[in-house]
Amino acid sequence: ASTRRSLSADDGVCLLMMIFVACVAAVTSSFTSVSIVCPQRQLHARRLVPPRSSAESPAPKISVKDLGLTMDDVMQSFPEDMLQEVVTSGYESTSRVPGNTDQGAAWTESAETVAVTLTVPGLRGQPAASLSIEATATTLTLTAWGRAIWSCVLRGAIDPNTASMSAEDGVAMLPILKFSARKAGARRWGGFIKAIGEDSLL
Repeated sequence: ASTRRSLSADDGVCLLMMIFVACVAAVTSSFTSVSIVCPQRQLHARRLVPPRSSAESPAPKISVKDLGLTMDDVMQSFPEDMLQEVVTSGYESTSRVPGNTDQGAAWTESAETVAVTLTVPGLRGQPAASLSIEATATTLTLTAWGRAIWSCVLRGAIDPNTASMSAEDGVAMLPILKFSARKAGARRWGGFIKAIGEDSLL
């Protein structure tokens, strides 16, 4: 007679995380990676290209038969705090030019914070010491020598009082600017830039 090993509480949480990560990676194109840490292992899923249409490929399948599980096991409710461990990341363009995908904004998002690393091509040659970032609850503005040269509208609201930034000289004279802040609310943004400011000079 076959035997089925019992599913521990930690196994159940990890299984639900595995299913969640696989589903997110299969159907989402707004970010490139998802990571979750659970007691047994770190789960990671990556998508480097946009998902193909259903006409091009069959829907992805997930096999858990080697775990000896039943439908009752997989129908367990998600732990309320599970999504707190999900960290999403991706790239967005810093250009207002349609079709320009310079990937100059590398963002990450957790349940409580957002962060972005900006490498704006138009800033090439500017010394990092001349650059700064100013933030409001819903906007970000880059300044060079005290003059606003690039701005964007955020996908959500932040608490400006928690914002931090740094600037450093990068490769090929392209400065690197880093910004992070706590979100004003728990809603997921799924990105960082909602729109590039019309006053941007770059």
